[in-house]
Amino acid sequence: MVKIVFSEDVLEYLQSLILILEKNNYFSNKTKAKEYVDDIYFFYEKNIPIAHSLGCGATKGLSGNLFRTYGSNCRALTYRKNKNTTWCAVYNTKNDQYLVLRIFNNHVGMFNELI
Repeated sequence: MVKIVFSEDVLEYLQSLILILEKNNYFSNKTKAKEYVDDIYFFYEKNIPIAHSLGCGATKGLSGNLFRTYGSNCRALTYRKNKNTTWCAVYNTKNDQYLVLRIFNNHVGMFNELI
């Protein structure tokens, strides 16, 4: 049975993202911000196993910094949410279990350093 687990850090980040998006007026209200964040969560929950089984949860072209930070078995899957924002989830896998270690987007310096 396939199991996706989001680390506590990832879950806390996604919860705080709702407030950040609302506070910075990216969305008109908390409900819209929550829908945006939920969409990111559900995208990765659904697509990490699919992408991994198809070989798309790849390491090809990823920076060595990603492996130094998250381990040699990590994979990354990107999600272009809109024309301005691409999200990246870094995860490890063992058998049919996936642990999402980090989620970040192209608006943080880390994106270019790790991808």
